[in-house]
Amino acid sequence: MASTGGNALTLPAGAPLWAERFRELVPTASVQERVTALHRQHLKDQPYVGVMVRAHEKSHAKTLDASPVQWYLNRMTELREAHNDIKFFISCDVPEVQAQIHKAFPNSIGQDGKGTYNSSQGVVSGVVDLYLLASSNYMLVPYWSSFPAMAWELAERKVVMEDSRTMWQNVDITDVRLADDPLRPSYR
Repeated sequence: MASTGGNALTLPAGAPLWAERFRELVPTASVQERVTALHRQHLKDQPYVGVMVRAHEKSHAKTLDASPVQWYLNRMTELREAHNDIKFFISCDVPEVQAQIHKAFPNSIGQDGKGTYNSSQGVVSGVVDLYLLASSNYMLVPYWSSFPAMAWELAERKVVMEDSRTMWQNVDITDVRLADDPLRPSYR
């Protein structure tokens, strides 16, 4: 996949790229605990697809238009048919949509009680989601959203991202190894 963008600021020659510095950050103890617990309990040692859904009314119109919930459900069905035992980690900004996906895919997992949109609790939950998405074998992501690009960079671009505009056919999602440590998704 091509780069989703460069630095937000013009940096002096030789300055580290934001993605390199981003991967060096250490999450807070509470984020580390949540990431590790969810990973250990539901995702450890088995392939999984990270599914990041933007459905909130405050999402960009391009994202909502190009990435409807039905697209995710259809693509997840295709992936399940190709990989019968695959799990899905769901990162969604609308609890009712997340519940709809869980109902359609009962062995999918995601955080409950994430807090309201853009609240402090919601942002912390978003960071937890970011690490678990980045630790996946493959990502289904919304078109025109920077959040999955952060997960992709956190994984050092080792995970394929697919959106409704760049669909991959006949992809073996298990070609990419799982992250050795969900707190360091670039190590595989």
